[in-house]
Amino acid sequence: MQWEQASKKQLMTILLHEEAPQCYLNAALRELRQREQSKPKIMELYNFGWDTWSIAEETGINIKSVSSMIGGINRRGIQ
Repeated sequence: MQWEQASKKQLMTILLHEEAPQCYLNAALRELRQREQSKPKIMELYNFGWDTWSIAEETGINIKSVSSMIGGINRRGIQ
């Protein structure tokens, strides 16, 4: 599976599934942690005027996830 392509909802579903193999649980959790730790860097780059494509390239996170993070953070008013 390409973990970096999965949405947050898909990763959470894997984590909540009781019968998922341990290697899937570990990979999903690792991907979620990486995304969470990258949020400050993503917002910093976004505030400096970087586009989502460049931010995704720099952080190694899928462009769809980067766009979703930026949108979610902007909706909550956290900068």
